[in-house]
Amino acid sequence: MDSNPEAYTKTGRLNRIERAAIKTNNFDPDVPEQFWTHAILEVVINASCAHSYYNDDTHLPMYHPRGDEQRWNPPTRDAYVRYKYLTVMCGPDRDHLKCYQQVHGNKDYRMMRDSSVVGYVPVILHTKEEGKMYLDLTFPIRGIFFPLAQNAGPRYEVMCKYVRLDFKRLAVKIPYDITEEEDRLQRSVQKSFMSHIGMPIDDEAKGAVEDTSLDLSEGPLPLDEYNALCLERDVQFGLNYQPKWTIEFDVVPLVILLAIPRKDRNPDDNPYRYLKAITALSVRTPMDVTLRTDMEAGNYADLANVLKITQGVSFEYAKDTDYNFLPDLLNGLVTIGLSCIPVVGPLLACAEQIAYDAITDPDKFTDENPAGLTKDIIGAILDSARDAKDHINISKVSRGIRRTIKQVQFKTTKTATQTYFKGSK
Repeated sequence: MDSNPEAYTKTGRLNRIERAAIKTNNFDPDVPEQFWTHAILEVVINASCAHSYYNDDTHLPMYHPRGDEQRWNPPTRDAYVRYKYLTVMCGPDRDHLKCYQQVHGNKDYRMMRDSSVVGYVPVILHTKEEGKMYLDLTFPIRGIFFPLAQNAGPRYEVMCKYVRLDFKRLAVKIPYDITEEEDRLQRSVQKSFMSHIGMPIDDEAKGAVEDTSLDLSEGPLPLDEYNALCLERDVQFGLNYQPKWTIEFDVVPLVILLAIPRKDRNPDDNPYRYLKAITALSVRTPMDVTLRTDMEAGNYADLANVLKITQGVSFEYAKDTDYNFLPDLLNGLVTIGLSCIPVVGPLLACAEQIAYDAITDPDKFTDENPAGLTKDIIGAILDSARDAKDHINISKVSRGIRRTIKQVQFKTTKTATQTYFKGSK
């Protein structure tokens, strides 16, 4: 396990992706209502969690309340077993979920014998009223993408921007939020499951542990194996199979933080503070499934095809701002509502200077309004800017802004230019 704390914060890379590359049968990023209401999971879609040669005595490693079983057991051929569903849910908390999406695994037996196939799978994203997103780890998840800007700006009109939480390049530490009672229930159910399928009961299924619930009210804690789900770096499978756990994402503050360039963040601001590992059994499953999708061909974007379409594209933060472009980018959000969009995010994606004005000097931002934004958009930006302010290294950003202003002044006056060169001798 990498012991360097910085290893767990180097994530959130801002990606330009051609919209055509991630389009599927059920998801069209060219449609604003679809782009803003979906996250994208990077999933190994043909993995199995149990495999045997010519033997039907193959079982899931753990009971899961929403996963079910998907089994291939053809005569005289290899047997594979995995969880049938990848589940995503949204709601204000784990007991009051409002959206429930089941993503059925691919049914093609031939794919199970292939090397890993990685797919970009679109999944529902919450609104601010719904609060949080819950993801069952019943498939290997390599990363998650959150929408930031549907149009990546001048010269990149066919592209969109996402922020990514990458689970495969570095070791991962996700804080636990689990009580002694929840842990005891999880172990009891696992013990019954192992007994039912005739498997020996391992040490993890016996007994219970002390209360490991976390109190982050005083700031982030150092994460270790006693208070966090710690996973080794796995470049192929990312989080791999972790059926005991469901990950809770506090999406809005997470996206705002990831949209801020790392150089401008507070050094101790860890994106994983906005994730929690909770037991799958502690999540109250909604009565009705809101959306049923699957990972059949055409319903996910194959990573190989994404790389083919985007080959040669550089992923970087935009450096220049086209003020004529911003009104179309931001005012267009009004047509689909602002409930699921941290509005300062698109600004940070396309116009850092304006975003930092909104965060550090809201009066100046409102008075100058350089992009000619509507009152609704200005209000929404200032609202999310307040959420972003705690993540900004204000002194560093302010120095950078002042330095930029001075450079512009030097370049635009002859006298200042002469003074500059005289002073440098």
